[in-house]
Amino acid sequence: MVTGPVARYGAGFHPCLDPEVAPMRAQSIRRPLLMLGAVAALVLSSIAPAAAGGDIQKGQVGHYDVPENETTPTVNCRYAGATPKIDKFVVKPPTMWWPDTNSSNDTQHGTVGWQVRIQQTANPDTGPWSLAYKSSVIKKTAYEDQPFGDVADAAPFTTRGILWNRSGSKVYRVIYALYWYNGDGSVKGSVKHTIVYYKLTGTANSIGTFVGYCPNVLFN
Repeated sequence: MVTGPVARYGAGFHPCLDPEVAPMRAQSIRRPLLMLGAVAALVLSSIAPAAAGGDIQKGQVGHYDVPENETTPTVNCRYAGATPKIDKFVVKPPTMWWPDTNSSNDTQHGTVGWQVRIQQTANPDTGPWSLAYKSSVIKKTAYEDQPFGDVADAAPFTTRGILWNRSGSKVYRVIYALYWYNGDGSVKGSVKHTIVYYKLTGTANSIGTFVGYCPNVLFN
């Protein structure tokens, strides 16, 4: 079976602010999720087209799944210190499969990669956003998903921890860069996905889940 690229999203996806990642501007996202009752009522439990969330896709890609939902956010911003400040980002892995391009071959496979980027800004409503961190690209072997959505065929990525020690009161957001590679190592296709849900943990002053970003410093 030959199918097109697909991504799964959780409730209330908000387009990101960076014109590199999406061409539209999101609404203000300063409020914690517990105040966004209307957002929480929207649930997209099925797999939806990649374009639905404003992802930027180039070239030929396979199916992929970024685990976005407000109950178990994709990114955990962990805080520590008397004036709580981020000391670590914990990011869940995406699920990536190889493109199915031949209906008579159900074992197609190849190399895929996942990179974490962290952007910063002083004003999440207006930007601009700039690159604060870029990880190495972790590469794994992925198979086409036969049957559809079979996690056993996906690249075996695992959760990543990024230690953090920055001063100032900027806010941060995380972007997943996903890559599919040709046999010669060149990029066959790519996707950029901006994370929506952030869980703030590690201190009594934490306030739960934020939509759109997490602040570097939590104030009382």
